[in-house]
Amino acid sequence: MSKEGKENSLIAIATFFDEVMEGDELTKMAADGQISKTEALKIGAECEFPERYPNEVTVYKIEGFSKELCGGPHVKNTKELAKSGDFKIIKEKSVGSGVRRLKAVLS
Repeated sequence: MSKEGKENSLIAIATFFDEVMEGDELTKMAADGQISKTEALKIGAECEFPERYPNEVTVYKIEGFSKELCGGPHVKNTKELAKSGDFKIIKEKSVGSGVRRLKAVLS
C-alpha cells in the first residue's frame, strides 16, 4: 500500500471511531454487568491474556463491531468518550500478514 493509501486508511479509521463515539453504541452484555469469564469467552468476547482476568468479568459490546472483556473504557456509553476529544492514531505497526496494530488516544 502506498504512503498516501495508508494515510487515507488511517484517516478513515479515525473518522469511523469519532462517529461511533458520538453514538450511544457501547453497552454491557449483562444487566448486572458481570458474567463468568468462561461464558464471556464462549460468546466471543475478546481479550489479551485471559489468564489475567478474574472469574467474573464485565463485557462491553459495540454492536456490529466489537465485544471485549472489560479492561478499558469504564464509561456508560460512547458519548462519554466523545467528550474527551477526537480519536487520534499515534502509532501503527504490522503484527502479521495483513494485520496492523494501532495505538490511539483521545485528544
